[in-house]
Amino acid sequence: MSRAVKGFEAKRIIGRGTNKRTVRVQLLSTAVGEKRGVPFIVKGDFDPSKVKKKTKFYGNYLPSDFEVFGLPCKIVFRVDKVPNAKGKNFFQITHISFDCPKGVQSSDTPIDLLRTLAVQASGFVAEAENGWWWVIGHATTPSDTEQDFVGARPTGADLYKEIGRLYSQADYGEKYKAIARAYGRTLPWAYKHTARGAKEYPQLFKGYKQKPKRKKGRKTK
Repeated sequence: MSRAVKGFEAKRIIGRGTNKRTVRVQLLSTAVGEKRGVPFIVKGDFDPSKVKKKTKFYGNYLPSDFEVFGLPCKIVFRVDKVPNAKGKNFFQITHISFDCPKGVQSSDTPIDLLRTLAVQASGFVAEAENGWWWVIGHATTPSDTEQDFVGARPTGADLYKEIGRLYSQADYGEKYKAIARAYGRTLPWAYKHTARGAKEYPQLFKGYKQKPKRKKGRKTK
């Protein structure tokens, strides 16, 4: 069996202008003990230990530990399987540690983005032959596999329900920042979808006030 390759990573550019930055999530060690070996997931029922003829396959090193670069805080976290209410397992952040500079809040961390990048950083391509397998390199995790691991991103009413919850709970002056952080998006994205959600589902957005439309005044000579 191949050992985990430390250093695989995925990245995303967030923010604009002076707030623009590249967030990188890097795979750390996936070893969870010599007796348990190296955890990995291969899509379908493919078992590389039973392959005789050389075969290329794709998989993910999960559960795993990851480190974050590009944010104010030094962050290390673990992604592992967590069952939801329906009994289906999704990969969630089960442990996270922060080392933040004075005055920086750990609540500013885009958790959902980190989890998605972790799944992407964990992807690998390998070859198997005669019961052995070895890693060739890093590989992008297909979108359908990512969705199987982290669940589908909310859309429509579900999306606006989540945005409404964030808007209602966040402190005044921090509402749009909280929404942007939660989805790893920009402030303009948060403004647009908050306004759209409040218009279509006003009951979900407590305290939101639509901007009044300007009335056309009479032209004066």
